[in-house]
Amino acid sequence: MNRLLFCSSVSTCKLTRSLPFHESNPRQIACDVDRSGRRWLFSIQADSAAASRNRSEANRTRRVAFLVVVWACLPWANYSNAAVIQRNWKTPGDGLLTYDDVNQREWLDLSVSLLNQFPAPQLPNAVAEIGAGGRFDGFAWGRKWDVLRLAQSAGINVTTGDYSINQAATRQLIELLGVTLDRPPFVRSAAFIDPTDFAVPAPSQAGVHLYVSVNPLTGEGGIAGVTPSSINDLFYPTYDPRIVGLFLFRPVPEPDAVLLAATCLCVSGLFPRSRRNVIEDN
Repeated sequence: MNRLLFCSSVSTCKLTRSLPFHESNPRQIACDVDRSGRRWLFSIQADSAAASRNRSEANRTRRVAFLVVVWACLPWANYSNAAVIQRNWKTPGDGLLTYDDVNQREWLDLSVSLLNQFPAPQLPNAVAEIGAGGRFDGFAWGRKWDVLRLAQSAGINVTTGDYSINQAATRQLIELLGVTLDRPPFVRSAAFIDPTDFAVPAPSQAGVHLYVSVNPLTGEGGIAGVTPSSINDLFYPTYDPRIVGLFLFRPVPEPDAVLLAATCLCVSGLFPRSRRNVIEDN
């Protein structure tokens, strides 16, 4: 069924208008003059079979492109299923980063920041490496709530040390961040944090330790969880530099899953493009 469109120009008619399009019924425009001589009459007619085949081929090409882009996006979809995952830092396979996909941060493995790798005074010298040009350039010194949010992303209930609740999630995060102390009954990841969030005046040092313990007499579970502290046998007033590092992270924004899907669709050409036909008659 033909559709009629009108233009009020006499000498020259230039019409740009989006026209109905369907893959099985592509269209072209034929024009004529009505009896009044003042208006142009356009009727939409069926296009040729050759043009129809060309458009169908273009649609197939777009579909293939869509499938290729979706296949390329599959690794991102796998990442979105995990809250904390291992990544590489400087070399393939080093596994020295832990990515928190909830807060979009990468945390540096504690083996890299153990204080026994720095000259005395060890803590200040290690913290100094966070600055521009330092060993940890680009990273920030974690504060109390930064580490607690990481623990929450890993599935740890930060309000309790209940072994039955936290054991699995805590052990997984300890393995990702790096074990700093494995001495029965405890397995721990311990590191200094920025003491700003503690009481004023702030203590000279504060830390967080993730821990899982097992009762050495019965072999049953003891406690598991995360504890921030400014007074702890691992951190204050003395500490063993072989078992304490720094909690360091850097923000790494990742594309939102919905935005990524929309981008895939746009690149593939699945979204219908606006078709505008221009008719000129001089």
